[in-house]
Amino acid sequence: MLLSSLLLPLSLLTGTSIAAPTDLFPRQCIIEYPSYQGFIQKQNPTVGANGPYFLAWKDTSANGAVIDSLIQFSNISSGAWGCQLELFFTKNYPQLLGMNGGVNKLYVYKTTGPIPNGATWNTAPQAEFLVGNTPALQTNQLLNEDKKIVINSAACQPTMSYRVTIAPESNAGGVEFWQDNTYPHAGFRMTHNC
Repeated sequence: MLLSSLLLPLSLLTGTSIAAPTDLFPRQCIIEYPSYQGFIQKQNPTVGANGPYFLAWKDTSANGAVIDSLIQFSNISSGAWGCQLELFFTKNYPQLLGMNGGVNKLYVYKTTGPIPNGATWNTAPQAEFLVGNTPALQTNQLLNEDKKIVINSAACQPTMSYRVTIAPESNAGGVEFWQDNTYPHAGFRMTHNC
């Protein structure tokens, strides 16, 4: 308090401004986007798909499907700290789709290792522990404002890999979206400090 009471009159006399503490140390570097994103199917355990499409689906009826998505962030700088996994969609994002009548809630797990290219249900790393989850997502409608959901924060690693599923307590649910050139910043992202 004493320092600020001394600096304020000094800055008024000299006509200079004093930077606020938040201006001196940036709180966030760049936003990281997945270096790998794909989905795997329990019913097709040797087939994998990767690209801009995210899909997590669960239907425990007789002919139902179980589909998990894999996301990975690579090349996180060695000086980064406070890695925060988020799910983000911009206002008017039209492609957040869900299962009608389902519980459209995602569970995010850290995986037991990095995700290999072309991962399938049989070759994908398993879920090691729960990192966090989303609330039930508003799907099948335009978003009327930006939507950011913080999943969790953790110590940064050069590679951070996750397996995303529908809530285990749910018998049916589904979430899907595109992270493409039209909406390149939609979906999962990682923020961190430098």
